[in-house]
Amino acid sequence: MEPPDSRTGDLYGAARAAAPAPLPLPEAGGPRDAVTRLRAHGCRYPSANADGTEVAFICDRGGVPQPRAGFVDSDDVRLLDSSPDP
Repeated sequence: MEPPDSRTGDLYGAARAAAPAPLPLPEAGGPRDAVTRLRAHGCRYPSANADGTEVAFICDRGGVPQPRAGFVDSDDVRLLDSSPDP
């Protein structure tokens, strides 16, 4: 690849020549006006047990901060207290 030629003003010509060719994407199925609303939640104050296999934390998945716990090597999380009061 040759260095850019500042005399002709084409500083990026060499980079454009090395770029891959555009690839058209396939059409996506489904309605275009369908909107999937995502809801973010926060999990705070993690605390592991003595042997490090479980972790407890405060999470506001349901809109109210509540204590939850789960095993470190699993995606399963259990609610520790279902009271609506934080």
